[in-house]
Amino acid sequence: MNRRTTKQWLELFYQHKISSLTQTAFAKNEINPTNSSYRKRQLLALQHCLRRCRD
Repeated sequence: MNRRTTKQWLELFYQHKISSLTQTAFAKNEINPTNSSYRKRQLLALQHCLRRCRD
């Protein structure tokens, strides 16, 4: 199993956002829904931390 890069995850989240699918429906085609939720929380926390560090 290949690991996705942060850039690949962000692209997947963007594709989900512009699709009309629910998270579960989108994930069934692309990724495991549990992994998707976990990784999204990680990236959002990182983004939040980076914003606070800049302020």
